[in-house]
Amino acid sequence: MAMGFLTTIFLIEKEAARRKIPAAKISHLCLLSFIFAILGARLMYVLMNISFYRERPLEILMLHHGGLMFHGGLITGLAAAWVYLKRSKLPVLSAMDIVALYLPIGQAIGRIGCFLNGCCFGREGHPAQLYESLGSIIIFIILRLVSQPCPPRVARRLVLRGGTGSIFSLYLILYPINRIVVECFRADLPKIWMGLSLTQLISVGIFVCGIIIWKKSLISQS
Repeated sequence: MAMGFLTTIFLIEKEAARRKIPAAKISHLCLLSFIFAILGARLMYVLMNISFYRERPLEILMLHHGGLMFHGGLITGLAAAWVYLKRSKLPVLSAMDIVALYLPIGQAIGRIGCFLNGCCFGREGHPAQLYESLGSIIIFIILRLVSQPCPPRVARRLVLRGGTGSIFSLYLILYPINRIVVECFRADLPKIWMGLSLTQLISVGIFVCGIIIWKKSLISQS
């Protein structure tokens, strides 16, 4: 996870410098988002396993024992970033486009860590962690292609490229798809409604938010 974070922040800072966004502000943004992401990921995991932690409250602080849920971290991390950007009077969607562009790289590295640690495991014969890592790399490639000044013709035909905020919104569309598919092969999460796990249901909500932001980015470009 640490390797994924350091790689992501390095790439984000380089991209921010290229776009004339203050590097110090971006460094503060990434650090703040990382802290809140860890807190959110831990909180969601604790709530999902509240019966265990109710009897062992000190275990809540034992992060080295494992227990983080990415969706919780994504929500709190993005919320913290949004507030920071607003208060710093930085272009919110432009900065979020940069973060979203390289976030899949950090996720891909982090899921390799999950595989080596044995958490987030799949059904017998299915290395679900590596499936999600591969999916994250594919998402990065798509976002990178779409973010180019002259994106491939197929991207233009699919109307993937919008205005400011389009990369961020496209990430919010593609990541849930990846997660929903991968969780079909996982064996560590219970199904709670219509054969879907809680994280799959949250993924649907994130997908809808991505569609809304993407449509607004198209409107802003027109």
